[in-house]
Amino acid sequence: MEIHLLQTTAFAAILFGLVALQPIAEKTSCRETAQKAINSNLVGAFIPKCQPDGSFLSLQCYGSTGACWCVDEYGKKVPENLIPKTKCNNPCFKKVLENQLPSILVHGAPQPIDMGISAPDCDATGYYKPKQCDQKSCWCVDKQGNEFKHTRGDVNIVCE
Repeated sequence: MEIHLLQTTAFAAILFGLVALQPIAEKTSCRETAQKAINSNLVGAFIPKCQPDGSFLSLQCYGSTGACWCVDEYGKKVPENLIPKTKCNNPCFKKVLENQLPSILVHGAPQPIDMGISAPDCDATGYYKPKQCDQKSCWCVDKQGNEFKHTRGDVNIVCE
């Protein structure tokens, strides 16, 4: 009977242009998942990165290995063939996925292994943050990661 009622509601919504409320599968927020991982006290446990609204950041990286992957809003891995339709196709996230950086845990925090490559600093939407740094200096970039001329230098540089 409940299934029939949902089908009727969906039909009425389509017929009259109404928004139908359909039951949503039980989902765990990113914050809940992160807190469970922290509470597990497991060394090297994966702790997801969350958006301010509690959803999963599109690009997730495993801190102890540096491996990264793209996820949907529920934290489920996105198949590689669907990545072009997600925020993971935005320039900064795309660069991270292309250049998987090996890392090690130092005092519980992932540290990239110096291979002459630095990981870009991305915002939550997959674009470059204005200030980028490597082991030697910092510089200013646009959202696409294009470096502004004459900005490379001191780590205290301010980029807007």
